[in-house]
Amino acid sequence: MSELIAYIDGHRIGVVEQSRGGQLTFRYDDDYSPASTPLSVAMPIVAGAVYKHRIVAPFLQGLLPDNNETLEAIARNHHTSARNPFALLRHVGEDTAGALQLLPPEEPASDAEQQIGDIEYLSDDDFEELIDGIVADAGAWQRRRDDIRWSLAGAQPKVALYRDDDTGRWGLPRDATPTTYILKPAGADSRHDVNEFLTMRAARYLGLNVADHDVMRTQRGHHVFVSHRYDRVRDEGGRLHRVHQEDFAQALSVDPTRKYQADGGPGVADFARVLLSLAPSVVRDATEQLFEGLVFSIASVNTDAHAKNYSLLHPGRRTRLAPLYDLGSNVLYSGAQPVESAVNIGGQRRMNRIGTAELVRCARLLRIDEATATATIDRIRGGVAAAFATALGDVRADDGGRAHAVEIANGIAAMTAERGWAAG
Repeated sequence: MSELIAYIDGHRIGVVEQSRGGQLTFRYDDDYSPASTPLSVAMPIVAGAVYKHRIVAPFLQGLLPDNNETLEAIARNHHTSARNPFALLRHVGEDTAGALQLLPPEEPASDAEQQIGDIEYLSDDDFEELIDGIVADAGAWQRRRDDIRWSLAGAQPKVALYRDDDTGRWGLPRDATPTTYILKPAGADSRHDVNEFLTMRAARYLGLNVADHDVMRTQRGHHVFVSHRYDRVRDEGGRLHRVHQEDFAQALSVDPTRKYQADGGPGVADFARVLLSLAPSVVRDATEQLFEGLVFSIASVNTDAHAKNYSLLHPGRRTRLAPLYDLGSNVLYSGAQPVESAVNIGGQRRMNRIGTAELVRCARLLRIDEATATATIDRIRGGVAAAFATALGDVRADDGGRAHAVEIANGIAAMTAERGWAAG
């Protein structure tokens, strides 16, 4: 058996084991309190319970990038298999989504407890070269940095960094100091930074709970979407803490390759099952926030609102829905061919066939009454064009970025007019 010790915000919680045949198990330590933070809602804290491969494997795979090139690069860098999440996380499990750290038994956990702040601050040139490398070849950049200890899920190339908010300097932690920002550089032929920024801002103007975000342009002209990590918080003394989280694919023990419902992945009924199992005090807020996100995904033509783009936050046992993240609009491509929602809405996946009746049926799965559902639908669909127009004011003028944002906002306005979603 090989082992990785699991820590949540620096506190040991249990052990992940892999057999010689590759089977994974997880068990909580005997002294880990049932009142503490669970690793997953799929793995409640039960004395003596051993969770098997079918639950543990999707959870671990969900901590890693969805991008095969990046996985292969990590594997080559550490002389292991890209198809073995346990082996990969042995090398890059020190800083993952949420509060989880996975460390080899021989690796001391004192850094995780003390957070001594050993950070390699980057010079301006170092930072520019880092972004250059990710844009040119994310896999090659991973191979050059054999000291990278973090792992981020998702398909887009990105980097997790620590930022000194007093000086603005970016850095790579060399110990267990948590990273605090995620940077996603746009490719040479893409302005997804503008798309994501505009869509996130529009959602916020509609009153949705979204992760803090910004965009930046590097000295060498790269455009970068910057996400503030909502799974990091400072206490009153200024100490940085991780807050545990998991996405819905992990919570439902679904492999990330099946994140879309069309690929056999979970749908709204599955999301509802998770949320309705939470403490009664948080269920209403969680279900209504999820429904807002689903309505906005249709109103903004966001085709990527799948199981990995909704998450749960676990601050202790007070589980709640995480802020929305990874929002983007495909409205500019919706005319060429029918676009589909990542999950069925009221029995429909084709976005141009999802109307009020389908959204109300979706709300029923979340036990939201028709009057509340209709008010939410009218507020978001009726306000989405104005929200995108307002968000335009936050987009900086640069080489093509604002023009792209205007195209998106105009596309949303045209679609809402065509579908009769005028504000009431």
